Amino acid sequence: MKKLLLVALVLLAASGAAQAQNYEKLEPQEYLTNGKKVPLFKSPTDTTKASFHLFPNEKANVVGRLAPTFAVVKRDGFVYYVPNHYVIGFSADPARMAALLAAATPKTEEYCVMHSVCMKDCNLRVDYGQRRTFSNIREKDKYGNVLEFNSPADALNYMNSQGWELVTAYPGTTFIAGGLTQVPAVYYVMKRRIQP
Repeated sequence: MKKLLLVALVLLAASGAAQAQNYEKLEPQEYLTNGKKVPLFKSPTDTTKASFHLFPNEKANVVGRLAPTFAVVKRDGFVYYVPNHYVIGFSADPARMAALLAAATPKTEEYCVMHSVCMKDCNLRVDYGQRRTFSNIREKDKYGNVLEFNSPADALNYMNSQGWELVTAYPGTTFIAGGLTQVPAVYYVMKRRIQP
């Protein structure tokens, strides 16, 4: 029993050492860790052996920084030091952090590339940046039915009614009949403002 109590006191004292370190406190914020096993150190001066680890892509609750190299992470009520390159979008350097935050401003526009394949009818195909398959680039209504248009102008009018604006158009080719036949096509680059 005495050994158990002694071990508990030693562990508590060791984890308390991290609590006693001077670091700049920040408003707590969650960041994702990068795709590696992330070491948690009890002290910034002893980084030979990690006390614990965070899993890849796990959220880290950052509560401070020790410039220029450590994020201070709180886990299970204790404070640990993590080299800041393990924390995505965080820098212990205040100037670098301000630059990262400025770069993370929300986007104001989104873009797509549309082309319509007109044989006996016109099918609209739109690339919004999604992983492309034949079925997910054909424009559909809210019920999942493939939309058909009278002409490319009809398709452009439809896209405009959805808030899209034509930026430019350029000639190209596309495949039809399951990828067996290549036909000429016109590609339309469009954009629309993102509502905040």
